[in-house]
Amino acid sequence: MARVASTAADAPRLPDALADFHADHPRIQIALRQGSAAEVVALVQRGSVDVAVLALTEEPAGVTVEQSSDEPLRVAVPHDDALAGTTTTLHELRGRPFILAEPGTALRATVMAAAQRAGFSPLPLFEVGDPLTVRYLVRAGLGISLVPASWLERPGPVVGAADLKDPPRHRLHLLTPAAGSSPAGRLLHERLLEL
Repeated sequence: MARVASTAADAPRLPDALADFHADHPRIQIALRQGSAAEVVALVQRGSVDVAVLALTEEPAGVTVEQSSDEPLRVAVPHDDALAGTTTTLHELRGRPFILAEPGTALRATVMAAAQRAGFSPLPLFEVGDPLTVRYLVRAGLGISLVPASWLERPGPVVGAADLKDPPRHRLHLLTPAAGSSPAGRLLHERLLEL
């Protein structure tokens, strides 16, 4: 059995990777746990999972950390918004209502730090951790959101997108227990490096 954990926000490509892994290794059972970032880290620290996919603000103790992907943040806007299909700056987003990631997440920290460097603090109209919910809220015209590019690649509500000049980056990491993973967990870890 291979045991994996993630937050809903940090692994929109994880279901496809797990399906591909299962196609290549049909005899290996896969257990997926989802939780908050703190819960996911605790699962790895206890050795309750073989590998976790998580964006980090700092490296936690008692785990091994490897970067797996690095992608730009994009601006999710309603499809008919004037910014859709353009390139803009963070400063030009000042004064617009934001749909932000939940407090305590690496995505939230990245967005807040980038906005502050641009001279403002975004007003969070909503705080949401699920990529599909963010897209529903954006499509409804309830705000804009800075999201990893991969959030906009998945099936779901159609929204517009704008690129950012000098975009902040969203970095995903693979966490494994310091004591190591099971043989099946090591196989899954190798596959998830491709996320």
